[in-house]
Amino acid sequence: MSTRKRHPMSKKKWDAFFLEYFGCEPFDFFRDAKRLPEIPGMFAIGHMLIEFIDLPEFPNGHVCTAEAALTEFFHRRADWQRDFPYFTGPFSFRREDGQMCIVKVLSKREPKHIRVQQSRSRITIVLPHPRQWIRSGLSWLFEPPCPCGDPKCIPAPWRNTLCRHGWVE
Repeated sequence: MSTRKRHPMSKKKWDAFFLEYFGCEPFDFFRDAKRLPEIPGMFAIGHMLIEFIDLPEFPNGHVCTAEAALTEFFHRRADWQRDFPYFTGPFSFRREDGQMCIVKVLSKREPKHIRVQQSRSRITIVLPHPRQWIRSGLSWLFEPPCPCGDPKCIPAPWRNTLCRHGWVE
């Protein structure tokens, strides 16, 4: 067993690592999430509008967890995309940190934004109907699995869908 101390990577080094190996910077709450003051609990991340139910006073953790859960849902698309265009969920999975994630889809008449409700052990994400995904900033969910074979080759799909291994069709 090694007694060597591990030093956490600085934010600057972490961003440089992501940029070099993934072709993009990691999610940064202060840079990527914009709170919409006119609508309580609503944030814009990229082209997505996300409404948080029961948002705490300091929402950073909730927003970052929702972004990570949406990205992981995207990485598991081989398991749920086969049900298109009739995918309604619920689609459940356990995240790497042990938190349960449940993704549901609303009918066409519902709002055209994402709703997130989070507790200590579970996050529930309610998406608009798949026919609304392009208008809702979710067009990246239609991307097929990458031919490179790495299910997590796209670390920030809501920002771009470029393979970190350089795979181009």
